[in-house]
Amino acid sequence: MLGVPLTRFWKSVYKKEPISSFLIVAGVMDVAIGGIGESWSLATFGASVVAVALVWRWWKWQRRPQAIPLRSPAYFLPESPQSQLPTLKPTPKPAPKGRR
Repeated sequence: MLGVPLTRFWKSVYKKEPISSFLIVAGVMDVAIGGIGESWSLATFGASVVAVALVWRWWKWQRRPQAIPLRSPAYFLPESPQSQLPTLKPTPKPAPKGRR
């Protein structure tokens, strides 16, 4: 049984990278099935899929943009002495005409 922290960690990783996470799970299952059934070609294929998924995840992590330093917000409109917007009055709508 997985512990609660490990389960939460796995869910957060799976949500961030669903494709590579799926490939890792599928590869691990191939390795397990191939190892139990002594099908070494299936186990090798599963290990290859896991390796490719881990390399792909590492590559995407390396390409992640660096954190942009936050600047203070720029205000394009000068502050005006009148801080509130004017109150708009609704215009009366004409009554709908009935069909004949």
